[in-house]
Amino acid sequence: AESGRSPFLAMLIQLLTDEDCGIQGQAADGLRLFVDTSPGAQGCSGAKDALYDSGLFDDLVAPLKNSVNDADERDLNCRQLICEIVAMCVSQCATRVRPLAQRNALIQRVCKVAASTSNKPLILATIRFFRACLASGCEWFARGLVQQEVFKVLIRIFDGNQRFARGNLVQSALLDLLEFVQRTNVSFVAEHLCTVHAADLEKYRSRYETVDKLFQKHEENKEFKARSKPEASGSSGKRSPGKTSDDEGEAAYFEGDDDAAQADPSPAPVEESQGQAAPQPQLGGLLAGYQDDDENEAEQQKKPESPTKNETMSVDPSADGEPPGDSADADGRHARKKARTDDHPGVAADAAGAKPAENEEL
Repeated sequence: AESGRSPFLAMLIQLLTDEDCGIQGQAADGLRLFVDTSPGAQGCSGAKDALYDSGLFDDLVAPLKNSVNDADERDLNCRQLICEIVAMCVSQCATRVRPLAQRNALIQRVCKVAASTSNKPLILATIRFFRACLASGCEWFARGLVQQEVFKVLIRIFDGNQRFARGNLVQSALLDLLEFVQRTNVSFVAEHLCTVHAADLEKYRSRYETVDKLFQKHEENKEFKARSKPEASGSSGKRSPGKTSDDEGEAAYFEGDDDAAQADPSPAPVEESQGQAAPQPQLGGLLAGYQDDDENEAEQQKKPESPTKNETMSVDPSADGEPPGDSADADGRHARKKARTDDHPGVAADAAGAKPAENEEL
């Protein structure tokens, strides 16, 4: 065996082309059991890696290359089982299947199988594969359906089954596919169906509610795009690169006070009258307190400090340049005042209350 190839998986893939349809079904069940890694399944991650990484996937889809026109029941059953297994792989691991599907032109091959057969089980298997491509979440698969004109083939199949009574299984599967497009709002697929294939689907709009809802969803998408274009053009150029809406909201919040202060006009200046100067406009807010403090400090610096009594008594008359006579007069007044205080005690209380004024006179 080649490096990385699982002999057991290779045997199961080989049994898919067996002449016995029963053996084909058992081989398909074995592949699903080992490859299925959905929650609750008993699949093996090692078997999945061997299928995707060792070239076994190419061997699995190889029978889809053959023409279906000359296929017998065995070949039709083999292709049906392959489409179902590949649909499971796409729905579970689309990112790993994508390069393999691109290399093997998987969407194109399945579309050719659906277009060239009238076998209903095989057609249903191809529809399940296309639905798995839409539900995979990988845009490459969804756009591949549009590029390969898969919906043109499906609408032709839908038209061919109209002769049957309501409840036809193929017809129900196709309506379910359209409903999935409408419900999940795959916008570019809905646009493709309602523009390119509008004439083919319009005749079923009044008959099937699913088709009518698909057209309504397309109209809603068009209205949404029409509203979003003016908003995108109006907002272009206003936001600086790398600046988010949260940054702009935060900047607007902090700049709100400045804007309000700028919007509030300052008081008009008073005209000078009778030689008086117009008063200067006062600053509002917190700055007014700082201005008052500055004015008070300036006034205190200009105003001479009054000497206290102790400072006056300890001043050397000769140091200040005062004549000795003034100092002697002050001492005499002090002696006379003390004598009056001793003779009249009530005067002492008045003298004590008048001490600050005396200090100011000294």
